[in-house]
Amino acid sequence: MKSEYDTSFEDLESYLQANEPELVDRLNQLWNKVDCDIYDRFKTAQLSNRDYYEWRNNLNEWKKKFVSAVRLYIYKNCGQIFQIPMKTMPIAA
Repeated sequence: MKSEYDTSFEDLESYLQANEPELVDRLNQLWNKVDCDIYDRFKTAQLSNRDYYEWRNNLNEWKKKFVSAVRLYIYKNCGQIFQIPMKTMPIAA
């Protein structure tokens, strides 16, 4: 973001906290669900299909909301359309 739009993650975070507090809350809620040791649970056979699919759905929702937040910020503050190359944002399988 810095090189392309001359802005930083800190600027994005400040903007969202001031203008989109509900979105920040939802992103934080989802991140707390996603930020877990899913791989260790998988390796030790302690991960059920249901838990995996719930984790994956939360991850995909977080990614969509985060990208939307970045697009909103770039549009409102830079007057440009923000596009992320799909190869940089893989969808969880």
